[in-house]
Amino acid sequence: MGLETQPNLEKVAWLNPDAIIASHFRHERVAPLLSAMATSVYANTVYDFKTTLALVAEASEREQQAQALLQRWETRVADFRQQIADQLGGQWPQKVAVVRFKSDHVRIYTSGFAGSILDELGFEQPETLASQDWGVKLASTENIPVLEADVIFVLLEPDDPAIAANYQHWASHPLWQQLTAVQRGQVFEADPVSWMMGGGILAANAMLDDLYRYDQLTPATAGKQPHCAVCIQERPSC
Repeated sequence: MGLETQPNLEKVAWLNPDAIIASHFRHERVAPLLSAMATSVYANTVYDFKTTLALVAEASEREQQAQALLQRWETRVADFRQQIADQLGGQWPQKVAVVRFKSDHVRIYTSGFAGSILDELGFEQPETLASQDWGVKLASTENIPVLEADVIFVLLEPDDPAIAANYQHWASHPLWQQLTAVQRGQVFEADPVSWMMGGGILAANAMLDDLYRYDQLTPATAGKQPHCAVCIQERPSC
């Protein structure tokens, strides 16, 4: 229903909502209009999924379901941390870089949604990025050594030839081939929706699913992961 920062207000009103959940960052400009339609609550960030879940739970009076989801998340986090530590031994914790390719530059993210989850799971930032805030924007392949890490997660926009061409340009550069992650075969293409744009507990679990798969680990809850539960509603199919 419209853009993230400019929702289609007519369609929102047509839904006749009992409550509206928005974010200060994205919706501050239209906040008075949203508040006129229904009781509105606002998240201070767009990537702290635990705070967002608590906000949604309170607004929908589903605190018990939300707590169950958080407990399941914490169980999965503990399981992943234990398994990867056992698997890697002295090579754990790993340093990881989350890299997003654009048509004319590259962005390395050190915080935000993906960064906060990787931190919770026990990964570390590359030493070259430890002092950065949100991350770094790189315009030249000469800066490729900044990407030095044990593992690199690459985020690509789907069906964008310009971005794909830029990725190929960087990945074929001799400096790229010298990166530790490249030489060890530890460069993975990740879903930008789950890793960056989602920002909720569904995306967090999808991201963790990816990490289990990349590291060839078996989740303790394999076969018992009803993703529909993340909407904090009771469903018979779950």
